[in-house]
Amino acid sequence: MSVIGRIGFIGLGMMGGPMAANIAKAGLPITVLDLRAEACAAAVANGAVQAGSLADLVQECDVIALCVLDDAQVLNLVFGEQGILAIATSPKMLIVHSTIKPQTAERLADACGERGWQVLDAPISGGDKGAKEATLTVAVGGSREAFERCMPIFNAVGQNVFHISERVGSGSIVKLCNNVMAIINNLATLEAMRLGALYDIPEQKIIDVASVSTGGSWWTKNWGFADRLLTGHTLRGRDARKFMVKDLWDAVYAADAKGENLTLGAANAVLGMDVLETRQRALSTKARGAT
Repeated sequence: MSVIGRIGFIGLGMMGGPMAANIAKAGLPITVLDLRAEACAAAVANGAVQAGSLADLVQECDVIALCVLDDAQVLNLVFGEQGILAIATSPKMLIVHSTIKPQTAERLADACGERGWQVLDAPISGGDKGAKEATLTVAVGGSREAFERCMPIFNAVGQNVFHISERVGSGSIVKLCNNVMAIINNLATLEAMRLGALYDIPEQKIIDVASVSTGGSWWTKNWGFADRLLTGHTLRGRDARKFMVKDLWDAVYAADAKGENLTLGAANAVLGMDVLETRQRALSTKARGAT
């Protein structure tokens, strides 16, 4: 039996599915749950147990990890009428891998702490490739003791694990800082491809040059990831585009809570929707031409 007990993992999408499978591969006892039963298949094939319900998972597990879409889904899972806190009869450890506002993380810590729970906000970065290869970066906020207790989980999914501070929410702030840089860079890369297309320059030629020049970035090294989000995410169309800029809005909100403005963050959150829509149209046109 693991020293951290049984892990309950909720949300097995593009990131959570491979993460849960890697936790199972590491030999840690894990129970998984997703609204789409088929999403649990890979984790189950590697030794995970598929929960019959949220109630079963909460009652059976000592650590509950969430890897769902956004703040609203996290809050509903934890505070809903039939949510985690309503079900649990004893204190647990809550790990939130979702990218959420630091204010949401603090709210979770306060409410769960009143009931004897420990909370870590532990957002992840590295894309679906990092999730599959267990090379994610994990930025963790919360007590050092809880962090060290959960290291077997973090080591199972990540290659770069950071304890940011004792304050729950600090992991989320660092993730938002990273994503402000990452998302604006992605939008700039897609805009550059749009310019190249106007002059019939193949995208790969631009990537080849940029990758060994000052325009190189994570996005040029992982070219195609943004397209997979736009076309292969469980979200589709406008919802996918909104998801791809949501962290900019969360960053703007977090800065506003401190009385400051993120000028570029706000501008890119608005203008980015047009950049992403243009990219989606180009991908659709390309797909139709290939059939």
